[in-house]
Amino acid sequence: MKEVVITGVGLKSSIANDFESFTESLFQGKLGVSNDDAKEFSKKTHVFGFLKDIPTYLLTNNINPKVLSNISHLALHCAKEAFNMAQIKDFHYNSRWGVCLGSGFNNIYDLYPSVFQFIEQGERKANPMSIPKLMGHAPSVNIALEFLLGGVTSMNADACAAGMSAIKQAYDLIASGEQDLIVSGGLDLSSNSFIVSAWETLRALSSLSNPKEASNPFHVNRDGFVLGEGACLVILESKEHAQKRGANILAKIKSIYQGSSAFDIVKTHSETEEMCIKNACELSGISLSDVGIAFCHATGTKLSSISEFGALKNILGKDVSKLYCYATKSMLGHTIGASGPFSVAAALGSFQHGYYYPMPHLNSENMAPDFEELYYSQKPLLEKAPQYTLINAFAFGGINTSCILSKAD
Repeated sequence: MKEVVITGVGLKSSIANDFESFTESLFQGKLGVSNDDAKEFSKKTHVFGFLKDIPTYLLTNNINPKVLSNISHLALHCAKEAFNMAQIKDFHYNSRWGVCLGSGFNNIYDLYPSVFQFIEQGERKANPMSIPKLMGHAPSVNIALEFLLGGVTSMNADACAAGMSAIKQAYDLIASGEQDLIVSGGLDLSSNSFIVSAWETLRALSSLSNPKEASNPFHVNRDGFVLGEGACLVILESKEHAQKRGANILAKIKSIYQGSSAFDIVKTHSETEEMCIKNACELSGISLSDVGIAFCHATGTKLSSISEFGALKNILGKDVSKLYCYATKSMLGHTIGASGPFSVAAALGSFQHGYYYPMPHLNSENMAPDFEELYYSQKPLLEKAPQYTLINAFAFGGINTSCILSKAD
């Protein structure tokens, strides 16, 4: 089995549009959710973590720009940024370079207005570009076309675990020797009234109006998650391939385990989350006590954080109070398919700079009693960089994914 490393990151979020700014913003406790978009999208929900703009990607290869949806523009933009960070500038057809992405909603963001136009406005003839523009794997295909990636091209829709499912697929393909380099990660666009309404009908979104309380997964008053959006893509390579081209290695993926709770379509299941974490640690050859930071899935619904923290407690016992825990959703809201990859980017900042990110709006007075042993900080901490980090992504449908990252050698 080949070692798999990370050499580049490209992202766009509600707090920053590049890797260094993103990790610095998280470290400074910059909140990426607000009341700014509430009136446009809902009368019930008051806080969102939406992008200020969606980038327009300027194509350099032979792709008709009319087939690019908004999420394809976002994917291409972040892929280009990731390649730039990995110091890859020249592209030639390569059957051992591929792309594996994940998105909870795929092209629903663009599909909704197209269907509305078709039905409500009486235009009974679909746009001829509808299929190539809105097909589920269009973002991956467009990246492959733009950067001449002749290897695996795929896109999953594994809900909140989609980005980490994609990274697992890429990891397996590289570790087996089938591929040398893969662009991978997750993305979702949710600033759409249909998507917002669907989540509201499910009673999944927070009804709180104060952004500092609404986006606070361990708060005693939490009543749902804050819907966010964005994209985070990474360049994965075999260590051998990265070293051969003189790449700067940011971190190593020690293991990724994925399993199913086979329990419920929406409810969490602490026992199988515990199993997932244990299996990831076993595959990597470490114990959970060796992990310096746990990047929790921690959405903000009543049960999900209890389930996940309960799994950590069952493994570590009283030593759970020694495991530093952080939730990117406390700053970004829930970015669905991008949420796991955003935690990967945050972990890279911890490896590089010794960042232990704060949750500034959580304190002993507003913390739910279920989390009294939670080890966290209200203020940014600069410490010795952790050797290992844990990243959890637990999705609807019971798709559980845990990943162990380690510092670069």
